[in-house]
Amino acid sequence: MLEEKKVLDSDSKFYKVFHLFVNDYRWKALEDREREQIFQDYLDDLFEKEKEETNQKIKDEREELRKMLAKDPEITSLSKWHEVSEKYKDNKIWQELPDYDKLQ
Repeated sequence: MLEEKKVLDSDSKFYKVFHLFVNDYRWKALEDREREQIFQDYLDDLFEKEKEETNQKIKDEREELRKMLAKDPEITSLSKWHEVSEKYKDNKIWQELPDYDKLQ
């Protein structure tokens, strides 16, 4: 039932989305405490899923950046950060990744 509502994310608040379920027979079958607990458990799972997806995206982008830099003959162990940063400043991956991820 909660998964059916595509408007929910890990920041959703029970009191703000309660009205979405008021007419659902499954919702009515639960006690108030059960509703809140099930809702919170769902949000906890959703938060973990969102966190895993974000971490995977960063990992993939970091790997893509690493491959891109490895293919660039102008990038060596002697390259300076500001030179590389200037060269790739318009690159989408370079722009999206935080500096600490670029260094890994």
